[in-house]
Amino acid sequence: MKKKSIFIILSLCLILVIIIACIVFLDLPSQKSNEQTANSQVTTSPETTPQRKKDLTAEEIITEMKKSIPSIGRIEICTAETDPNKLLRTTS
Repeated sequence: MKKKSIFIILSLCLILVIIIACIVFLDLPSQKSNEQTANSQVTTSPETTPQRKKDLTAEEIITEMKKSIPSIGRIEICTAETDPNKLLRTTS
């Protein structure tokens, strides 16, 4: 009975060590990126600050996607006016 309880305690300790090691291992990349951000000063000038792009329409987004994904076939863009089911912009 005593050997069995010692085995259980040692097994639990081993599991605990493995869990802690996994947590530390998985947390290291985020700590490194935080340290890099804290250690580096970010300076931006108005010329290098990225400007916010205009809001894209669905057609513009699909056109860009079609350039990089050739398997996209026929696309039909529906609006509230052109929706064949008349379900766009309805509350029910």
